Amino acid sequence: MAKMPKNLTIFDREREMKLDGFYIFDQRDKIMMCKFCNVRVDWTRKDTCKKHVANDTHKRKKQLFCQANSTVSKQISISDTVKNNKLKVQKQEFVSDFVNMMLESNIPLEKADHPAMREWLNTHVEGAGDLPSANTLRETYVPKIGQSNKEAVRHAVENKQIVFLCDETTDKVGRCIFVVLIRVLRCSSVPLMYVGGVKELTAATGSECSRAILSIVAELGIKFENVVGVITDSAKYMTTCVTSLKCVFSDGMVHVQCWAHKLNIIASLWSANLTELNMCVANAKHAFVNARKRKHRYMSFLKDKYPEDETKHVLFPLPIMTRWTSWYKSANYVGEHVDDLVEFLSAEEEGSSAIVHFKNLSQDDVAVIKCSSVFLIEHCIKTIDSIVLLEGANYAFSHQEYPILMDLKNTFTLISRGILGEDTCTSIAKLSTQVKQHSLRENLVSVGLKCVTKLSDLMNRIQVKTSFCTSANFFTPVMFRTMLLMKNCTSQVQRRFLFFANFPRQNFWKATWLTNIRFHNFWLKCSLLMLSVF
Repeated sequence: MAKMPKNLTIFDREREMKLDGFYIFDQRDKIMMCKFCNVRVDWTRKDTCKKHVANDTHKRKKQLFCQANSTVSKQISISDTVKNNKLKVQKQEFVSDFVNMMLESNIPLEKADHPAMREWLNTHVEGAGDLPSANTLRETYVPKIGQSNKEAVRHAVENKQIVFLCDETTDKVGRCIFVVLIRVLRCSSVPLMYVGGVKELTAATGSECSRAILSIVAELGIKFENVVGVITDSAKYMTTCVTSLKCVFSDGMVHVQCWAHKLNIIASLWSANLTELNMCVANAKHAFVNARKRKHRYMSFLKDKYPEDETKHVLFPLPIMTRWTSWYKSANYVGEHVDDLVEFLSAEEEGSSAIVHFKNLSQDDVAVIKCSSVFLIEHCIKTIDSIVLLEGANYAFSHQEYPILMDLKNTFTLISRGILGEDTCTSIAKLSTQVKQHSLRENLVSVGLKCVTKLSDLMNRIQVKTSFCTSANFFTPVMFRTMLLMKNCTSQVQRRFLFFANFPRQNFWKATWLTNIRFHNFWLKCSLLMLSVF
């Protein structure tokens, strides 16, 4: 055993060989290791230590270690620091702009993780390798963009008169979502619309909706006196919501309701009272929904039965709850093809409840279904046309609503008095017994009575009547010409048309947007043209 120099300790050897990577791993057991090679070294022999240091493996690993850590010890210059900061800012801007583009284009962020998307970005977009995963984009960048957009909306609505447009819906997991849009009132041909907020409600109630609107007002810093009106559907809880909001904002705040939604309430009375027809529509939907092979067989059946009449080669249109006129189309199809449906579904081997329903239909049941469909076509088509017209109106339309509603009211009034159309009476006469004829007639009369009662209730509200009468005059070019000739136009109009009496005199013409003036400049040009004519 070789002799060690006197008083030589492991600490002395560490100080001697520190530059070569030797360090003390365990003081108690006196173990020394090389950090470059990650091996033990016999520190008691100086010759052994020198041989380890002179080894090619040690030299190579020491060189690699020094190269890997050279950037850490080297001080970065000011120009490199500025350049690195600029690259970092550019990366943040690129990722933020990418997320904003995806959101505004309504493209799911998950598409950014698709291999084809990544490959295309890396090939054609410089710096696309810096793009994080979709989950990181959603958690880090989406909240920042949302806050930035909220600040933009806050600046846009500051000290301006606005109107809230509210509606409730459900998301894909069944949660109640309340959406609030904000329209800024101004004299411009292009209305300014912003997303005020999207809130999750525990339930669709008036108190929950009013709290959601008040929270948006607080978040955006909107003054109470600048809230001129609220536009909603005709649900009862929204009426309750606006009533409570008037106590906060002002009693003069206008509540405008959607008449397409109101007419759909009238249309829902048909399916609720024409039970035989509605049951047939529901069972036909159950028989054909998610049944691709059955649809194919049914189409082949129609082509074989009507080889020369291609208009008969049509599948059953499935009714959809959120498509207001879809039930009417399905009911008309059932009335026209009920014999075909009974013949085809009776031959099906499956014994589901929907198919059994068609198998058990009697001749009188089929006659009642046909008569109910004829009743809809003859008396209710005006209501459907009005819903479609109101849904798709892209221009000022309030001045035409009142005559349309009065026409519908007169139609339902005649039905409630037992005055039915010729086609409906002919269909009723085809029933086998007078008892069934009388029962069906009474049912149709009751449908007309319920429709006219509900429509009268919706039309007889004070605000609705005032709105209709005012807009009928206000949108007439001759009346508009008369207003332009007045010396003090604003005050005269407010006195003459009581509906506008609650609007503030400042920016009065901006407030007239509540009556659906979508193209104010267009109406002004029409009025000036009338001046030259008269």
